[in-house]
Amino acid sequence: MLLSYGFQLNIVYTSEDLHGIKMFKIMGIDQSLNSSGKVIMTLDEEKNLDIADVQFYGYHQVKKRCVETDKIHIRHLPKGWTSSGIIHRLSWITSYLMEDTEDVKYMSMEDLAYGKLKQKQCDTNSILQLAQIAGSLKVSAFDRGMGVIAYNIDQNKNFATGDGKAGKPAMCQAWEEMYPQWFPEEFKGNYQSPVNDIADAFWLCEVLRCHIMYDRGYKLDATTKGLLEFSTSSKYGSLVETRMEIKD
Repeated sequence: MLLSYGFQLNIVYTSEDLHGIKMFKIMGIDQSLNSSGKVIMTLDEEKNLDIADVQFYGYHQVKKRCVETDKIHIRHLPKGWTSSGIIHRLSWITSYLMEDTEDVKYMSMEDLAYGKLKQKQCDTNSILQLAQIAGSLKVSAFDRGMGVIAYNIDQNKNFATGDGKAGKPAMCQAWEEMYPQWFPEEFKGNYQSPVNDIADAFWLCEVLRCHIMYDRGYKLDATTKGLLEFSTSSKYGSLVETRMEIKD
């Protein structure tokens, strides 16, 4: 049975590490055709969903921007990428971004930038490409049993920076300043893609984490609670009114 509803989940998904501590994982993805960001957070059930670990993923066409460490996994795109057909690229992107997701329970993404299309800030082809990638990722995650949620872009930016129109450098700066313990040394002084895509993915994860805390009734500071409940437009609801789809 398919359930589609506001994020009113009382299901507790947990797994245990080697020390018996209850943990579960969530994921944020900022997708595009040539440079995406993915973040997987491990949350501690016994400490009100404190962040226990973060892994960073991405891909890019420029080899020198690709890094591999114990926490960072930025892959160089295959040779002949730009000349490959769209289905070939969609298959590669979906396969790569679904790696290491066996224990991920919820995935968050940004909704499509319809407003930019209306304002002619991006072309129709770009939006269609993003829509195809988003659709492929959503179905793949859903079929793996993950809950899937897509937050409004302006709402995500507002949560991170207080400005619903903030650019990618501002999202990076906010991440570095507010969560220095989770901002890799390798990313300092570098707000280019795919680092700025990973920044968006980090904030999508953090919105989701706070959304779960809100739903469970955990104590949140007044600013975080206010940002979760705030709507940047009468057309869209607040972050905590965003609907999730999950297979039951």
